[in-house]
Amino acid sequence: MSKNHIKARNVNLIMGGTAIGGSDSCDITYTLNTAQAAAKSDVASGLWDNPEPTYYDWQANNESFIIGASHLASLIAAWNAGTPVTVKFQIDGEDGWARQGSALVTNLSITSQMDDYAKVTLSFDGAGALSVVSASNFSYSPASGDKIRGKAIMVAINTSQTSTPSWHTIACATNHTMELSHQLGDVRCKDINDLAPNKEITGNSCKITTENLVALNGDGDTAITLDELETYLREGATVALQIGYYSGAVGHEDEDWEGATTVFLSGNFLVTSFNISGQGTQEDATFKAEFSNKGAVSFS
Repeated sequence: MSKNHIKARNVNLIMGGTAIGGSDSCDITYTLNTAQAAAKSDVASGLWDNPEPTYYDWQANNESFIIGASHLASLIAAWNAGTPVTVKFQIDGEDGWARQGSALVTNLSITSQMDDYAKVTLSFDGAGALSVVSASNFSYSPASGDKIRGKAIMVAINTSQTSTPSWHTIACATNHTMELSHQLGDVRCKDINDLAPNKEITGNSCKITTENLVALNGDGDTAITLDELETYLREGATVALQIGYYSGAVGHEDEDWEGATTVFLSGNFLVTSFNISGQGTQEDATFKAEFSNKGAVSFS
């Protein structure tokens, strides 16, 4: 008997009744947690484990192209709200297969490589049991949009010593990433379903990474360079940083882009990691810096 194999395009993650716009990849993972139940009086006990199921966790992930600044802003807002959303994982087909449950958006990460289109990954952590539901028709939200080139998402630092900000991007950037994370704790007590515990947010963090060709300060140059970032780390200095969408960046050359068209996130950060690499004799020298939030960040 032949089987009809399902293509990956027929597997979708639906949030709040609509599939995430620009999606190209999604998955769901179950984990059964167990407790060791071996006792001395059990038959054949000893060398072999005898686990018993206690509860299960589930996580889902969705990767999508960023199709417009407003699209990304709406996904960041879903993370920032910190409240459970309805998530449906569905396999389309003649019979269909679907599971649905309440989940928290625990991680949101952006990758913006210079020669690629920017992508955003959402990670969902189940906050309760999954239920069996019917596969259904759905729409994409937003229905259409232009993919954003990775070059158009940049990181800028405020170099002003006054109340008036002066934003400057980092020279010769090739890749930026941002990761927003919720730390979770299980809400586990005897009054709730012990097979699929609820979750609560216990903390938040933000990390932003920049990868760049090495550029040193030149006369009259105001772009942020390697030596400035290294000094921030050595001195433990707090820097005001923002990541945003620069609509005029693609197809143009500018060594120091200033204000972003749309700011996704801003706040105070520490330079917590710094690496300079000069490998080989013909390759460009590069450096990588990681910023970690110092206190709360704000969203536009």
